[in-house]
Amino acid sequence: MSQETLDVTDLEGFDNLSVEEVFPNFCSIHSFFLVVMFAQLVAVVVFFARITTGPWQLSALFNISLFCQFVCLSSAICLCLLRQLLASLKVSVAIFLAYAVILFVALFSAEMSYRLFIDFAYLSDVERGSRHRDFLLSVIALSLICSALSWRYWYLSTLRKLQFHSETYARVQALQARIRPHFLFNSMNTIANLTRTDPELAERTVEDLAELFRATLTLQSPLVTLHEELDLARRYLNIEQLRLGKRLSLIMDVDELPMEALIPALTVQPLLENAVHHGVEPAPEGGTIRIIGKDLGDSLTLVISNPTPKAGAKQKHGNQIAQNNVRQRLKAFFGNKGKLDVMAGDEMYVLSLNIPYKRHAT
Repeated sequence: MSQETLDVTDLEGFDNLSVEEVFPNFCSIHSFFLVVMFAQLVAVVVFFARITTGPWQLSALFNISLFCQFVCLSSAICLCLLRQLLASLKVSVAIFLAYAVILFVALFSAEMSYRLFIDFAYLSDVERGSRHRDFLLSVIALSLICSALSWRYWYLSTLRKLQFHSETYARVQALQARIRPHFLFNSMNTIANLTRTDPELAERTVEDLAELFRATLTLQSPLVTLHEELDLARRYLNIEQLRLGKRLSLIMDVDELPMEALIPALTVQPLLENAVHHGVEPAPEGGTIRIIGKDLGDSLTLVISNPTPKAGAKQKHGNQIAQNNVRQRLKAFFGNKGKLDVMAGDEMYVLSLNIPYKRHAT
């Protein structure tokens, strides 16, 4: 999957997508439900188009609905059975084959319906042939139009999902780029000082730093478990505590949190970096960063607090990039249920993260 931002109207690079990314899974209950709804919508449209030239009969709506449901559900079942075959083909070939399957099902259904249920005995042979041809052509045209519309919907839906993931990945990369140079330079200075005073501690710090950057540089998914995110945060604070010494202390109470819960990657660490550089570091006496977690049943709350530098202390003014980035990604994954609230007081700066459980990556 390309990590570049995608234009949902751009059809170039079509065959670079996989069939699994483009085709809905017609074997799933969700897809079957959408097929049923789409078939009924088509039936209603056809019925209202028909009553402009004929009498209003609910029996006609029933017959049209039955025919549309049969064609759509039969096509979905065929595409479900052919899913493995389609997955082995190029996307363009798979789409052509899917169209052929849908047209075959539609024509077969139309022919059987014409022979079994439509009575044109009172017409001449020429008129029956004309009606038969018109009926088949109408079914073909309707099948092609409906297939194209549904395919366009699925295609644009897929591109929007890809765009969402690429933008989310780009936001994580932006956070990583922000973390790497600033934090790396400070850490290397700390390690250089430790090599003269405590070589063993310097070696452990190098290992922590290597593990920290391994976790961030090899990030594969926009979602990670809470355990992984908090472990990354601990490693970061361990290294900062070596640099700031007794000026930085940490209180962490997260025992009741569900560590298997999934959250956006690099959610906690950037906020802790802000707490260190804008709260603790400017204060001559330092301060304490508190991380308190609560399990609320269907969501979790993580509260991060740090002291606000007193008047006269040299303060670093941030641009809130990290906060806005985290807030946007929470909203992207969890909607309005994912929140980052800020409470800035004279003595404490408090961030409150509210995150619904998301136990399975999508």
